[in-house]
Amino acid sequence: MKSSIRQRSGVSAASNGKHRRKVSWNPDIPINQQAASVTSLEDPLLSGPLVFLYVLLLSLLCAGSLYLYTYLPNPIAKGQPNDFLAANSRAHMEDIVRLGIRHVGSEANEVHTKALLLKKIDELKTTASDKVKIEVSVQEVSGSFYIDFLGGMTHIYQNISNIAVRLSRKSSKEPEHSFLINSHYDSALGTVGASDDAVSCGTMLEVIRCLSTEPHPLSGDNSLIFLFNGAEEVILVASHGFITQHPWAKQIRAFLNLDAAGAGGKEIVFQTGPNHPWLARLYARVVPHPHASVVAQEVFQSGVIPSDTDFRIFRDYGHVPGIDTAYFINGYVYHTEYDVPSAIPDGSIQRAGENVIAILREVATSEQLANPSEEDTNGKVVFFDIMGLMTVVYPYRMGRVLNITMVIIILLSVWLGTGSNGDKVKPSLWFVVKTMIVMVISWLAAIVMAIMIALFLSKLGRGMSWFAYPLVTLPLYGVSAVLAIGETNVQWMKWNRGMPRVAMEKASFLAAQLLTSFLLLSMTALGLCSALLPLILLIIPFIFRTFLLETLIVSELTKGRDLSLYGLAYTLCCLLSTGLPLMLTVQLDMAVMSMFIPLTGRMGSEVPPDLVIGVATAVLACLHSPHTLCVVIFASSASLKRWSGVVLLAIFSLFLFLAATGYIPPYSLSDPSHPRPKRLYLQHTDKTLYNLDGSVNATNSFVLIYPFDYLGLTPVIEVTPMFREATLYPCEGIYCSEPIYIPVKHMAKEAYQLPGPPLDHLVMGKLSVVSVSSHGDRRNTTFSAKFPLRGTMYMAPVKGRIMTSWSLEAFVPPTTTCPGSYEKEGCYFIFLSRGFGEGEFTFWIETEGDPAMAETIEIAYTSQNLDPPLSHTPRLHELQSSLPEWVTCISWTSKYLRWIF
Repeated sequence: MKSSIRQRSGVSAASNGKHRRKVSWNPDIPINQQAASVTSLEDPLLSGPLVFLYVLLLSLLCAGSLYLYTYLPNPIAKGQPNDFLAANSRAHMEDIVRLGIRHVGSEANEVHTKALLLKKIDELKTTASDKVKIEVSVQEVSGSFYIDFLGGMTHIYQNISNIAVRLSRKSSKEPEHSFLINSHYDSALGTVGASDDAVSCGTMLEVIRCLSTEPHPLSGDNSLIFLFNGAEEVILVASHGFITQHPWAKQIRAFLNLDAAGAGGKEIVFQTGPNHPWLARLYARVVPHPHASVVAQEVFQSGVIPSDTDFRIFRDYGHVPGIDTAYFINGYVYHTEYDVPSAIPDGSIQRAGENVIAILREVATSEQLANPSEEDTNGKVVFFDIMGLMTVVYPYRMGRVLNITMVIIILLSVWLGTGSNGDKVKPSLWFVVKTMIVMVISWLAAIVMAIMIALFLSKLGRGMSWFAYPLVTLPLYGVSAVLAIGETNVQWMKWNRGMPRVAMEKASFLAAQLLTSFLLLSMTALGLCSALLPLILLIIPFIFRTFLLETLIVSELTKGRDLSLYGLAYTLCCLLSTGLPLMLTVQLDMAVMSMFIPLTGRMGSEVPPDLVIGVATAVLACLHSPHTLCVVIFASSASLKRWSGVVLLAIFSLFLFLAATGYIPPYSLSDPSHPRPKRLYLQHTDKTLYNLDGSVNATNSFVLIYPFDYLGLTPVIEVTPMFREATLYPCEGIYCSEPIYIPVKHMAKEAYQLPGPPLDHLVMGKLSVVSVSSHGDRRNTTFSAKFPLRGTMYMAPVKGRIMTSWSLEAFVPPTTTCPGSYEKEGCYFIFLSRGFGEGEFTFWIETEGDPAMAETIEIAYTSQNLDPPLSHTPRLHELQSSLPEWVTCISWTSKYLRWIF
């Protein structure tokens, strides 16, 4: 069979394909058949130089895409009076950060930061135009609400602060339509919160300066409200108090939220709406530095990322549409001591400020704010930026039509591109379908390979070798995926070695189009806007390969040009059909890895992070593989494939060995400007359990240790003798009897304990029964509670009783996951926060069950002491001092009390 193919191809068998005779153009034979006549399995479409050219140009396109992805504008040193200046914004941020850690309830947050912001706002009033009115409203608000986040919780908040600034035209008429801009000035546990969210507060102050000095920044009845939110880190309570109780809230028609899950880089629009496509179109029309992704929106709203923003509160409780933006690069510093001003480049501040001010200048004079049309308010939209150069926005209903139309076109092109079994140029339809099945098998092989590597490293206790060095994911999981995909398809080639190379390559291309079209159709059926990804992977190859190469170029070559031009034309068309989608999707790859690799350091101990990152890397490799395979595998020589495979296998083997032996450490602080730390929480706790009659059942004091990644405490124990005494904390009682700050026990089920002395100096919360009344099988119990600045309560009716109503909310919410004694029944998690004051309140609960039962409900209460001197103990200092430098540790003290009533 081989010799007959060689004779038809006109290549000497004795030369073994190494010396080809020059093939000239025969006007009586179609160009595709002449290409087929010189290409058997051993005769590639592309020579070595053309393959090198293809790889080189493809690499340059990827490098250009990466440059655009990381590009930041230069800050303006001195411009027009109304230009946004990053230096001013940075100065504001540094003034806020200088006040230290700003927990809700701390003096730094409730006194000093408020005074600083009010002083700065007063200074801005003095420079404002006489056409602009600046009003300031300081709100102190109390309330409660339920949020289905981290398993679900009910919030009770008291005396929480907000500072609202309203810009409007000077007139006697009250503004009727307002656009809200929100950021928060409080910080999370153990961090000064430069990126989250002091930098956005600084941006808002500088934007106020720019807009207030313009003579006519607003028109008609429009106004701008800048909300400096004083309590976001205690799960979004200040935004709830503002949007549900502030008198200005009724006039808000839309909003822009500024937040962070990282430091530096480009801020991304990752949520818009709901509905109201005019907001996405406005963003696309006016911002000078776009970065937006509907893929990020659907990933975030799926709940995969354990985080939320004030966007949710404004949307769900204010019923207002908006735009949600956040910094997300360098998530390693998020909620750590390393979130400092030096982590944020001036270019990041400049681009964010210019984008914000462009949006506000447009919306301040827009009629859509007051009177959006029906088209402006209905339907979701597809939105994405093209390498930071422009934003594409179109209605989802149009996208659905476009997706289905593209699928039909692809199916027709596949039908027209196939021939009979004996055709030397066109593969049969059945062969194309079989090739597509092989591609699916190669994808499964890549994913299975990633799973096997991940489980192997996790079993060895050598996972997360890529955490400190993200590029390790490429040789470890990316190369293994390429090897699995490539070897599967090479074996398919060998199985069909008698087929001409052109037909084989074309079958691969058509199979890739067919497979991608099925993916597009499936995502469209699920209603996903993210279907734009397979759409891009279909449209560009169709234009440059199916239409340009197969139709136009081949037609030109039939006019008498040398056949060697076919290889060059093929190379360039394949470069465009694979390179242009790659330029777009490589930025998605970077965004996914920039988000998820740091996230694995705080996503808990239940899911092996190597499994998440390995499978994600393999899936991204699969998305890139179908059209690239056409060139790399089916169009290149056997020797090139063989040596490429050897090199890739050597690279993969080397990095697997380094990871398995622990040579690549998972954490690093070698570069202080780019830390890759392990997160550890230490909590010095007193625990007291009371009997039904009020007597003390048991008391204990200890230090709880919470490691927040999959490797647990093992890396610390290996280098810190003091922690080798740690034992697993037993999960007993309601919510394991742990003084949990937020309900994340489902993410980090294992906690450890070390001995610790009693904490007699701590302020204890109080809970007492005011009255009990019964009505048949229902029992109503009224309680009086007093809690410190921050606390949590978990309550569960004893087994045999159910909760029917309570006064904490208008309804009894669903129970949250409750490990321990009530794992099956669940319990109710109540988050308590207070800005200042005594923290006293009264509430009642009603349960239903056997009237003869003496016990009604079990309630546990935890008081959290986050600020010095109460948050510090000698034992905590001793433990923290013994930790290696690559551990970032947050510590505090708490009291845990449990009653049965």
